[in-house]
Amino acid sequence: MAEHWRHVWQSSEVLGEYLSAHHYLFDGCTVLELGSGCTGIPGLVAAKCGAKLVVFTDHPECDEAFKILQQNCNENGLDENSFLIKDLDWNDSNIEQVLDDVHMLHYILAADVFYDIEVFEALIRTVGSLLRMYQKATCIFAYEERKSFADINCLRWMKAFQIRSDNSYDLCIHRLPVLLI
Repeated sequence: MAEHWRHVWQSSEVLGEYLSAHHYLFDGCTVLELGSGCTGIPGLVAAKCGAKLVVFTDHPECDEAFKILQQNCNENGLDENSFLIKDLDWNDSNIEQVLDDVHMLHYILAADVFYDIEVFEALIRTVGSLLRMYQKATCIFAYEERKSFADINCLRWMKAFQIRSDNSYDLCIHRLPVLLI
């Protein structure tokens, strides 16, 4: 497995800026971050913006990333009861079991997770499952446009989601409030 989790991606910084600018949305909310890596920047920002609980997730093979992420949470003063770090394999259909202790979810955050065509369908299924499980949740994601098939246009082509864009940032920020599948 490639060690993409080791990098600080620009889109995670941009998403963090977006969340900070919209800090009022997260007060008392429960937030899940997909593909947190070792930094968890969007989740950390959501926590600093008042999220009651942040669930950081990444692939189960990211043990080293989880250790660093735990340190980042501690260094940033997050109360140990205000966050969870969980394995989430996008190819695993047992999302309900992974998130059995998460009863309410308001926001799903993802930064630069739409980059690898090999996991693209699994990621879309995961987001779809999460939006079915937590019907009031909104997915907010940022990505860097690349010259590959595995970009956000795939979502538009698949007509899977109702997407609202915020182009006031150098990278793209999108909100997916409704799953249409």
